[in-house]
Amino acid sequence: MPPLEVTTHNLYFHEQSSIFSVDSHLDHLATGGGDGFVRLWKVITSPSSLDSFKYCTALDSSTKIEYISDIHSHSKTVNCVRFNFKGDLASCSDGGRVIVTNNDKTFSIRNLDGVDIYDLVWTNDFLVVGTSNGTIEMYSIKNQFKKVLNRKIHSDIIQSQAYSSIHKLLVTVSKDSSSCLMEVIYEEEIQSKAQREAQETRGESQEIKVKETQENIRPQENIRPQENIRPQENIRPQENIRPQENKAKTTTPSIKLLDRLDKFFSTTRGFYRRLSFSSDGKFLYLVSCKANTLVVLSYPFRDEHVFCKIGPLDSEVVKVIGQNYFFVVTKKSVYIFSKSWELKSCVENITFKSTTDGTYCCGLLFVSSLDGFISSIKI
Repeated sequence: MPPLEVTTHNLYFHEQSSIFSVDSHLDHLATGGGDGFVRLWKVITSPSSLDSFKYCTALDSSTKIEYISDIHSHSKTVNCVRFNFKGDLASCSDGGRVIVTNNDKTFSIRNLDGVDIYDLVWTNDFLVVGTSNGTIEMYSIKNQFKKVLNRKIHSDIIQSQAYSSIHKLLVTVSKDSSSCLMEVIYEEEIQSKAQREAQETRGESQEIKVKETQENIRPQENIRPQENIRPQENIRPQENIRPQENKAKTTTPSIKLLDRLDKFFSTTRGFYRRLSFSSDGKFLYLVSCKANTLVVLSYPFRDEHVFCKIGPLDSEVVKVIGQNYFFVVTKKSVYIFSKSWELKSCVENITFKSTTDGTYCCGLLFVSSLDGFISSIKI
């Protein structure tokens, strides 16, 4: 068993409220809580000598979490927070609001409409939102988060989504345990400036008459003799020069259903199901599966491509995070596997109440919980 330092960071992250989601970028954590706030934190680590297992609290741990700031734009429970690779932070909450924070500027891309949002995921070009009425919404990052796709794919709440930028695949799982594997198709539309202007003025009939009279033509005065003008070489005749068009490139997505993965998932209606792909795109981790197992699918991620099944474990799997080890976070515990899926250690009852999310930051695993605390594992 590798030496471990396990810390319960018993701080008032969200006052007395639960923490429903956690994510990280560089040395920053973001948490979303039942108090309607998103809070940013800084992780500070110091060297520690580990010989075996060591349990700490916030007071004596070698890992410190310091408060940075609040994001106040939500008014209801925050269900998910996610950074993209640039450090932009998206968050969603009950009632349907979606907030994006970029360079200390916060703006709403989706307002309250009574449709709860439980999960979201970034792609290279879009922010994908799953709603409580089973609809996928996609917002264009390059076009000021304009909604570019709205498609109903489930009959119940979309609880989790995962996206592979390598294969351009999107996976969803619903509260009714149905799951869809979809291909995201990018249709690129290139329009010239003239075409865009024509579209904007379509339907309007204008007649423009141009009259040229001698009075409108200004005499050309003070023109130097031709012999005093240096010849310009390699210039094509004017009639052969075509005006350069300014082209704007926009990307319009569509999604194509490839397969359904319903048979793997438990029907216990567990709420926190954090699907994920491996960083190299080779594997898809299906959580909350039957008999408290983790199902790992290999590309192309169909029913028949089961790479391995891990379990049964002590409770439903919430999330899998792969780094130097595989961290399998269940509702109660964290299982630590080697890269060959050999069990190395297990931290039982890592939180006082059920875990809700997890992230890897500064060489540590961080886990959020309904108890309102963050727990960390240092190896």
